[in-house]
Amino acid sequence: MSKKPEVKSSVAKAAEAMANEVKAFAAAKEPEVKEEPKKEVVKEIVEGAAEVKGAAAKAGKKAAAKVKKTAVKAVKEKVQPKVILEFYEHNADLNAVVDRVKSIYVADGHRESSIKSMQVYIKPEENSAYYVINDKINGRIDLF
Repeated sequence: MSKKPEVKSSVAKAAEAMANEVKAFAAAKEPEVKEEPKKEVVKEIVEGAAEVKGAAAKAGKKAAAKVKKTAVKAVKEKVQPKVILEFYEHNADLNAVVDRVKSIYVADGHRESSIKSMQVYIKPEENSAYYVINDKINGRIDLF
C-alpha cells in the first residue's frame, strides 16, 4: 500500500514539471510589447476622433447643400402656371403663345439662348399678341 502515495506524488511532480514547461514555452513565444505612454495614446485617439468628426461634418454640410439645391430646383420646376386667356368663345394658352414667339425667333436664325428680355402684349379684341425681344425685334402673331 505504500506504492499509492508514491504514485500520487510522482504524478503531481510530473504535472507540476509539465505546467512549468508550458509556462516557459508560452513566455518564450510571447512577443515583446512596448507600451506607449498613456497620454500619447489618448492624444492619438482624440485626434483621430476629431478628424472623423470633421469629415462627418463636411459630408453632412455637402449633403445638406445638395438637398437644398435639389429642393430649390424642384420648386422652380414645379411652379409652371398654365395661364389661359378666355375671350368670348375663344381660349388661348399664354404659355403656348410664348413658345410660339420663341420658335419664330429661332426660325429667323437666332439662338433661343440669346433671348435676354421678352415682352408679350395680348390684345384679344384684335385676336393678336404683339412681342418685343431684346428691345430690338418685334412682331405679331394670331391668338386664336
